Amino acid sequence: MGGACTACLEAKAEVCDKDKQACIIDPTSLWSIRPVSAVIVAKDPADESDWDVDGSTPDVVVRLACPSDSDEAVLGLSSEVSSFTPAWNDGECSVTFSALMKKPTNITLLDVDFSFDDEISSGSYQFTEANVREEYVNLAMPNKASTLLVQIKPPQRKR
Repeated sequence: MGGACTACLEAKAEVCDKDKQACIIDPTSLWSIRPVSAVIVAKDPADESDWDVDGSTPDVVVRLACPSDSDEAVLGLSSEVSSFTPAWNDGECSVTFSALMKKPTNITLLDVDFSFDDEISSGSYQFTEANVREEYVNLAMPNKASTLLVQIKPPQRKR
């Protein structure tokens, strides 16, 4: 390997592209996308009503449909958190770097209710290499109902 490749970061799944003599992220490396936290507006922007009939806080779940190298999405579903500022430690999906760069991730925030679930917000986001390198991405979701902080976690280091 040339001098340019001596600085490749194993923690960020970088490998040396011998043709370019540069560090690139390994296209086959497996990354985790996880919802971290959200901020939900107090009223549903569609009709200015409360999220729940009884006026309580929304019971928020995040559903991720991450791209894959096949035609089927890889799903991630968070636990339910009753809050206008929910936070999660679960709900991740795993995706190869190449699939993440080629296809968008579909994100849906739901208010889970007894009779039916209200969609708080949904949209697609095309992550970039810069997002991956930053590790955390704050997304302004469509319809201004919420913002969502997402973590793009690098592969675990081999021991």
